[in-house]
Amino acid sequence: MRASLRLLLLSLVLAASVQAAPKMSGNYRYQFDPNGTHVNIGVERLFNTDPQNATGNLMVKLWAMEGPYDGGTLNGYVLASFPLEGLAGGRQYSNLSKTVAYQAPPRAGTYSLCLTVSEYRNGGYHIVSWGNLPQPKALGPAKLFTLQGPWTWKSSYPGGTVDFSFGKITHTRRGDTGSLRVELWASPIYWNGGPMHNGHRIATIDKPALKHGNMYANQTHTAKFTPPPDGEYYVSLLLYEYDQGYKVVAFIPGERAVLFQRP
Repeated sequence: MRASLRLLLLSLVLAASVQAAPKMSGNYRYQFDPNGTHVNIGVERLFNTDPQNATGNLMVKLWAMEGPYDGGTLNGYVLASFPLEGLAGGRQYSNLSKTVAYQAPPRAGTYSLCLTVSEYRNGGYHIVSWGNLPQPKALGPAKLFTLQGPWTWKSSYPGGTVDFSFGKITHTRRGDTGSLRVELWASPIYWNGGPMHNGHRIATIDKPALKHGNMYANQTHTAKFTPPPDGEYYVSLLLYEYDQGYKVVAFIPGERAVLFQRP
């Protein structure tokens, strides 16, 4: 019985000795690109602590969670990930830097971020090293469109037109967009999204859909002018996409009231 116990203990020690252990050390970081579609992940050192035995293949993940991770089951959203080949005994990755696609969490909030390294063992990936990143980060669903200034507009009662311009329309869709529409709206009070009470559409321009990776830049248009009732209004620029009907996808609010008055 004692011999069997010694044999069992010896086999457990040997099994433990051949279980390589990849670990992160030094600085680790992340950086979102300006469009919010990719993130760069950096790890100063990822090394195999076992001088003789190789690790399984590895997976690096960036997580968003409600609080810092302290081991065990990890509940959160995977923002980005990339695979790495396993490390031979005593080998390491130095100054690791990867730029990969970013998947925003499904709801807006302030999240704790954590970087994990998982190793493939026994038919699946298991977390073997991690590091919580400093400072919580406000994150939310990725914007599908951006509408950027500078933008200007000028209406003409005698001519019945509005001349307006804007800097750029960009999108992050993986495919083509729907058809687009740009409108000017006049509202009696400052508007910054949501329902526009007592608003008046004063100009409309339709634009073709954008293909993946394309944009509209430095746009100037002349549209038919539909004057609102006389009075002071804030004029906002709105962008719509057609998806079973036109829906607002981006806007730039008017910052000051201007007077509309028929001659």
